Amino acid sequence: GMLAGTSPSIAALSGAGYDVAFQNNSNTLYVWSGVTTNTNQGMWPHTSPSIAALPGGGYDTAFENSAGNLSITYSLGGGVNTILGMANGASPSIAALPGGGYEVAAEANSDQLWTYSSATETGTNTNQGMWPNTTPSIAALPGGGYDTAFENSAGNLSITYSLGGGVNTGCAMAKGASPSIVALPGGGYEVAYQVSTGAVWVYVSSNGTCTSTNLEMAKGTNPSIAE
Repeated sequence: GMLAGTSPSIAALSGAGYDVAFQNNSNTLYVWSGVTTNTNQGMWPHTSPSIAALPGGGYDTAFENSAGNLSITYSLGGGVNTILGMANGASPSIAALPGGGYEVAAEANSDQLWTYSSATETGTNTNQGMWPNTTPSIAALPGGGYDTAFENSAGNLSITYSLGGGVNTGCAMAKGASPSIVALPGGGYEVAYQVSTGAVWVYVSSNGTCTSTNLEMAKGTNPSIAE
């Protein structure tokens, strides 16, 4: 059983198969990998975890714990409570890096975008304001680094780059919506997001344009994009 109003996260494993993370109806993080595993990690009610498969096998899962902090669990055992306070009711996004380790993007309790790196075991304030109680989306780049998409405090789609800089696309999002970003193998990225009419739009980094797909979504839901 899942907690109503939450969403699962799925990751394809490098050796075949997949794992799924979800919040069950007792506010606990569970993982399904052929069998259902109770991680015994309490989650903040009505938030959703994010799972990423590691290149060398296994997976890591990021979530808002029951104390309101960002936590990560490891399939190989253990994990970390980063003590980074998240906006209550927000959800993080995790990406496994090709060279090993992971990066997590989350909305802090200051309504700013933060990232957490496994390499340094530290959180970084990007000083980018976010729309309250939304979820960023992070994607690892094939050549290293990562890009993060989010709804900024003005209600527009923005992207930050780990290598420096970023872009405020000026493309208006539905208030309280969350985008989804994917890194392309040949370079660049694409972002899917919902606008106020309920339509799904896509931002393409190669030409810097926002384009409607002419597909309608139920308001209050978010798209997911994959290469």
